[in-house]
Amino acid sequence: MDDRSSWLVDADLDAPIGHLNDSHAAESLLMVRTLGGQPRADAAWVGELDRDGIDFLAEVDGSPVVIRLPWARRARGFCDLRRELNRLYEQACRMAA
Repeated sequence: MDDRSSWLVDADLDAPIGHLNDSHAAESLLMVRTLGGQPRADAAWVGELDRDGIDFLAEVDGSPVVIRLPWARRARGFCDLRRELNRLYEQACRMAA
C-alpha cells in the first residue's frame, strides 16, 4: 500500500465516503466551488480521503475535474477526518457569505 492509504484499510473508507456522497452533496459542492476554485461546478462527489486531504470529483461545464483540498494537519484517524471536513466546510461557508 502506498503512503496515502496505509493508515487505514481501503475498505474502511467506503462507509464514510458513501455517507458524504449520500448525505452531504451540497456541502461537497460548496467546498469545490469556494475552496477548490471551481465556482461553475454543477456537482461534486468525494472520490478519496487520505491522511493528507480529500479529493473531490466535480463536473464543471460538462467536464470531469479533480479537486484536491489538503488538511491543515495530517489525519491519524476518523476523528481527525471529521475535524478537518468540518474545518473546510466552515471555511467554505465564510467564503460564500
